[in-house]
Parts: sequence; C-alpha cells; structure tokens
Amino acid sequence: MTNKGICARTTPMKWDQWRRRAIFSFIATLLAAMAEPALAASATGTYVGSSPDGAYLMELVEIDGRLTGHYERVILSRSGKLEDTNTALSGAVNNGTVVITIQPTELLSGAITASGTFDGQALHLTGGGDGGTLALNLVQADKNAFQTQVSDLTNRANQLRLARAEADALAHAQDFVRLLDAFSAHADTQLKLFAPTEQNLRTLTGQMRAALAKQQAIRGDGQASVARGQISVWINQADVSASQIHQRIEAAYRDFDSKSAPILAKLAVAVPACNEVVSGTAKGDDPANLNTMKPVCSKLLESAKTFQARVSSVRGSFSHIAAVWNEEHQKQAAIVQASEAR
Repeated sequence: MTNKGICARTTPMKWDQWRRRAIFSFIATLLAAMAEPALAASATGTYVGSSPDGAYLMELVEIDGRLTGHYERVILSRSGKLEDTNTALSGAVNNGTVVITIQPTELLSGAITASGTFDGQALHLTGGGDGGTLALNLVQADKNAFQTQVSDLTNRANQLRLARAEADALAHAQDFVRLLDAFSAHADTQLKLFAPTEQNLRTLTGQMRAALAKQQAIRGDGQASVARGQISVWINQADVSASQIHQRIEAAYRDFDSKSAPILAKLAVAVPACNEVVSGTAKGDDPANLNTMKPVCSKLLESAKTFQARVSSVRGSFSHIAAVWNEEHQKQAAIVQASEAR
C-alpha cells in the first residue's frame, strides 16, 4: 500500500518537470534563432523593367557575392527604329548593395558602371559611362514579360514607320504634282518656239534662192566674177546657219526626252495607283491615309493628263520641225550646189 502511494505522488511531479524543460528548450531555441542573422536572398534571377520607349532585361547569377550575366535594352527612337543593346555584365552584391559593370559589344564603346540596391525582389541601379547615364528600376519577372514589352515596341515602331512612309508618299505626290505642272508650263513655252523656228528655216531657203538668182544674173569676168564668189560664200554661210538651227532643235529634243521619259515612267505607276485611291478600290491601306491621299491623287491625275497632252504636243512639234528641216535642207543643198557651179 505504501509503495503504491509513493508512485501515485511522484508521477505528476515528473510530468511537470518535463513540461517545464520542454518550454524552456523551445524558448531557448527561439531566442537562438532570433539571435542568428538572416541569410541574404540570392540575387540570381531575371529582372525586367520598362520606360515609355524602352524595355530592359537583366539576367543575373550570383556565386559567393559575385555577379555574372547579361543585360539587354531595346529602345524605340523617334525615327521609329528599334535600337537593341545585348551585352554581358559582371559585378558584386553584398548586404543588399549592388555594383555592376556593363561592357557594350560595339567597337570602341566604353564600359558603363552602375550601383544601387537589391531588396530580394527588385534592383535599383544608377550610373553611367561612355557619354551616357543609366537609371534602372527592375523587378523579378519571367523573361516573357520582357518579350511582351519588346513586342509592343515593335508594333509601335512599325506604326511609326508606316506613318512616316505615308507622310513621305504624300509629300512625294505633292512634289510630283508641282513637277508635272512646272514641266507642262515649260512645254507650253517650248511649243511657242516651233512656229518661229519653222519660219526661220523657210526664210533662209527663200533668201538663199534669191541670192542664187542674183548670182546667176551677174555675167562676165573680173569684178563680176568676184561678186558671184561673194554671193556663193553668203549662200554657204546661210546653209551653215540653217544647220545650226537644226542642231539646236535636236539638242532641245534630246533634253526634252531625257527629262520627260522618267516622269512618264513614274506616271505609269502613279496613275493606276491614284485611280484606285480616287475610285475607292485601293486595298491594304488605312482608310484615314486614303482620305488624305484622295485630294492629292485627284490633282495628280489632272496634272498628269495635262502633262501627257503637253508631251504629246511637243513631240509632235519636234517631228513636224524635223520634217520641215529635211524639206528645206534638200532645197538649201541644191541651192548651194548651184551657186558653186559657176
């Protein structure tokens, strides 16, 4: 009986001791854990950032505080061109402080050094070099986030290039209209010269014929022979003058043809295209651009019609004056030959 009583009293005491020891051990362990410094988060990972006209990517690998990796930047310039920088980097991280060096691959480009902080999720870096500055705020993200940003920049670049191409096309069309109108006005001036030129050729033939008749009316030797010789010289000089007129005509035609031919070649492309724009059958263009081009195309078609008519008239006039020259030249050659047969 006595032994049983002792056992009944000692068992609760042992349990209470074990409980106190367990609580003490837990508290001691907790205090020890709190006293140990927390391990710094690794900087290894992919970091992405953006700006209104840029996308930034930094991929880092940290080993014992040393950093290696690569840096990529895609910038949309005002001209609509994408500028891509893709290069290696190196650096170090210690207690949240980061220093990196970026070495561009372009020949003779200088290194870019930046420093900042790393909080386990984000990188904040500032620095510069090679004549530029660098300010990056990057967060850990999947590389697809960077690719999405680059895709958006690419779409914007395409839109800028398309807008620039449309603006250039409009400006070129307007310049082309001015060229057509100026050339047509020049052609009108040339057309006015053909009638006097034809008249000059025919007048020279008449004067040469009259001189030949005068020469043939002079009889005898001595001074009469000298007079006939002088008239023959004048007839030859008149023939030379007629030939010079012909040479100027040919030079003018070559000049006209060399300037009008490339314009006609451009019209062969521009007229069908503008017909589609004006008729509303053009495909593949933005409706807003078509509406902008429509009045310009209408004017171009009008100017092209005038230009083509002027070219046809000038070419016809050149053909006519060439026929007149051939006719008059035959007459003049016969007069020269007759004046020399004395």
